[in-house]
Amino acid sequence: ELITEEQILSGEVQQIARQMFEMMYQSNGIGLAAPQVGINKRMMVYNPTGERDNKELEQVLINPVIVSFSKRIIDAPEGCLSFPTKPLLPFQKPDPFQGTVYRPDAVVVRAINLKGQTQEHTFKGWAARIFQHEYDHLDGILWIDRLVAEERQRLDKEITTLINDYKFADAALEPRTDVKVWPKPERPPIELVP
Repeated sequence: ELITEEQILSGEVQQIARQMFEMMYQSNGIGLAAPQVGINKRMMVYNPTGERDNKELEQVLINPVIVSFSKRIIDAPEGCLSFPTKPLLPFQKPDPFQGTVYRPDAVVVRAINLKGQTQEHTFKGWAARIFQHEYDHLDGILWIDRLVAEERQRLDKEITTLINDYKFADAALEPRTDVKVWPKPERPPIELVP
């Protein structure tokens, strides 16, 4: 659901953003989309460092839209705060549930900021990946829906275990067919396309 100008100007959205940042930092995350915390709004927050001391790097994007993306596709491992982590051994930190996802290396985005101003941003590399990951949540898409077939097969056992452990009766193991899966790149063009 789109956020209205009245909601932004009332301070309601600023309060939600602050709470989302707090949840994100407590979970050792780098980004969080409103639907992940039960808020049906097109809004995301992120800090590419994941460190609360780096507030100058915090981003709040309201009603974001992708204007264009690069043809250059790159791969990187992704995980998600929506997926529980599993401890390896009692003395080790939890190991995130991760898989390799292919995404465009750059995106041009139009979004509204906390002052109600529409802005255009060009995100590249790590920032582009974080944005696209959180943007997917706004459309009900998870990173596992973006996995290439081989990577999805590799994680099927883990996904089945999650479904069984957390009793997700309505969960589906089958990959979604309505989600674009970026292919492994054959060539590295870099221009942005609408």
